[in-house]
Amino acid sequence: MERLFVDVDETLVFHDGCCGSPELISSLDEEIWDFDFSHPLMKNYPLAEAVIKWQRTSPDRKVFVWSLNNSDWVNKAANIFFKGIIPLEGIGSKYDLHGEILSTDLAIDDREQDMRWYLEPFEQVFSPEEFVQLME
Repeated sequence: MERLFVDVDETLVFHDGCCGSPELISSLDEEIWDFDFSHPLMKNYPLAEAVIKWQRTSPDRKVFVWSLNNSDWVNKAANIFFKGIIPLEGIGSKYDLHGEILSTDLAIDDREQDMRWYLEPFEQVFSPEEFVQLME
């Protein structure tokens, strides 16, 4: 069974916009994940499509969506991208889900694997761009 952990911030969702034809998730003045929230969030459509394709290739594949931010934010992002499209094995904070990582698991994150404690256990960590290219 293959398992994939997908980061939210600057991976599935960009705070400064990027990646093709992004769509606004929130208004400029909506507070979503912190009290200083004052900018639009943009969807990374190519990555979301690649994750969906990866999961649909084999029904045994499991997808987790996680973030260092609070669980309300992770749930909102996970639902925006995947609700009713693919099943999700887990949704939550990196602190809560970190103990579930297996040495054979994969991750998608905008950070380098050797730069973040939460990425160390993974067999492989892809950047968003690498994962999109892999699935093309």
